[in-house]
Amino acid sequence: MKQNIAKALTFSLLATSATFISCVDNEKNLFNADQLRQIYEETFPVKNIDPDGDWTMARSVTAHVAVDGDLGEDYPIRIFDANPLNPESNAKLLAEGTVNQNASLDVVMDCATALDKVFVARVDKGRTLSCAAGNDSKWGGKSLFRR
Repeated sequence: MKQNIAKALTFSLLATSATFISCVDNEKNLFNADQLRQIYEETFPVKNIDPDGDWTMARSVTAHVAVDGDLGEDYPIRIFDANPLNPESNAKLLAEGTVNQNASLDVVMDCATALDKVFVARVDKGRTLSCAAGNDSKWGGKSLFRR
């Protein structure tokens, strides 16, 4: 009985091995790129994708903020993606730093590519929050806040 089980097991192992070996053909390339492309075109849900499209969702930008304020006074600066003074906005802080009459703030920040302007908030010594909005072409390299 044990001998029959051993013979049957050996025979099934040899038959399985022979089946696997016969399936391999080292000379033949089974991948068909044209067939795969056709399958993708038929099943992919989005059509007419621009091949030159940019899938980038974020970018790094450099902000330069200067103030024309009181000499010797340090001003905390915060840069937001929306108006922080609007209670209905969900303004997110992009960068922060400190500026004064003699030193500007140069900061590199990450933001969405769709963001076309930022809001720069300054807190003065009376804890008053001032906010200016714009982009680089609007500011023209001038100080955002003046006395």
